[in-house]
Amino acid sequence: MTPAFAGVQKVGEVKGSYAGKRKGNEPRFVSNKKVILTPGAMQRVKTKNAQLEIEYERIHPKGKFPEIRIQGIPFKMSKRGEKLEFTWNKAAYELQWLPKGNEVQLVSSKAFAEGGKLTTKSKEAKHALIKKGLIVKTKRKDGKMSKLEVTDVQKSKGRMTKFSTRTYADEASPNYQQENNIMSPQTFKQYEKGVNGEILYVFTSNRQGQVFVYYR
Repeated sequence: MTPAFAGVQKVGEVKGSYAGKRKGNEPRFVSNKKVILTPGAMQRVKTKNAQLEIEYERIHPKGKFPEIRIQGIPFKMSKRGEKLEFTWNKAAYELQWLPKGNEVQLVSSKAFAEGGKLTTKSKEAKHALIKKGLIVKTKRKDGKMSKLEVTDVQKSKGRMTKFSTRTYADEASPNYQQENNIMSPQTFKQYEKGVNGEILYVFTSNRQGQVFVYYR
């Protein structure tokens, strides 16, 4: 984690556990160590004995800068590109107000979710051939049921080249994330999709150009 041109707020070690009553929106998953927060989003990191809560509360109505809460304690990021660094439970965290828009990037030195990572070789993994109309569901670690729908596929010479998905972090909620024209993974490579730092779906392809989704 390197300092940004706009400076770094070094918060130091954050101790203890925190569980606020607010229910934030789901962050946008990038990897199991990186998520994107938008106003109203909240990232929770749970261990066996404690919980860390990072909330992107809002954009300040007058100052137009992100207001962040870490374990309920407020912080502000006054300059675009500015970073806010802290540690918790032997892990390092970095928040950065991105150069464009109101998004804040959160990076961790450890995976956000505990437990075994879903892979194509996981014993409990199921898989299905990607095709238009396919629906698969998987239970998240917090007990909520996620749902993935394949809304479109594109093929060339019998091989799948692109596909589109609609992902519900919680199938009981009407909110979903639509991703269009996802490039098919290269043969035996994989593309991961997750929610709140937990990998829920893994896409991979074979030599015949077929694409599969793996899930629990």
